[in-house]
Amino acid sequence: MNLIPESKLDKVLLLLAWIIFPAGVLWEYLDWFEWLRTHSAGPLITLLTIWGISLQLRGEASKKKIVHISICASVFILGILAEVIGVASGLVFGDYLYGNLLGPTIGRVPIAIGSAWIMMTLFSLASFNSLPIGIRLIAAATMATLFDALMEPAAVQLGYWKWANGHIPFQNYFAWFVLAFVFSVLLSYSPLSRKNPTWMLTHILLIQVVYFILVLTVL
Repeated sequence: MNLIPESKLDKVLLLLAWIIFPAGVLWEYLDWFEWLRTHSAGPLITLLTIWGISLQLRGEASKKKIVHISICASVFILGILAEVIGVASGLVFGDYLYGNLLGPTIGRVPIAIGSAWIMMTLFSLASFNSLPIGIRLIAAATMATLFDALMEPAAVQLGYWKWANGHIPFQNYFAWFVLAFVFSVLLSYSPLSRKNPTWMLTHILLIQVVYFILVLTVL
């Protein structure tokens, strides 16, 4: 397995992320920097995803990079498509609508959500590199679904999206598991899917876990 050549800049960026995300909860609590708070979520999701992908691309041959980027792009497109169908019909996740805090949209779905699907599945998959493939796929899908269970009430509280009657249906979590499993299967075909070490990718995911826990406990 190849090693990810993290730089000092990566470690500085990771430290900044650990500072910025908890600070965002404090700013929300104190009602500071409203413009920044209402315009930063979508770009941050996209930037974290691009950063994570770039870590895996480093030091690799062009062919492997192209394959990895192509597979990530397919997850982005399929994630957006599932969300567009879901918002329009309610048949995938249930009845929900996005707010206007996550940036530009396609079919009423923020473009950043496509990046979020890459991040959730790619980083979850990377967290279980040492497991046999079948167990790894199930573990990654389970981890992504558990992340969604934490994220859903926090995201609603922040105004990212809302559910009909304020109820998050079990259908949502079932769809999340199925989609996360399918996307994990796709990503597992990348020649870079087992690139190590994965501690930075796991940290990027953990930062968001801490952020949503703080949202639910502080706000």
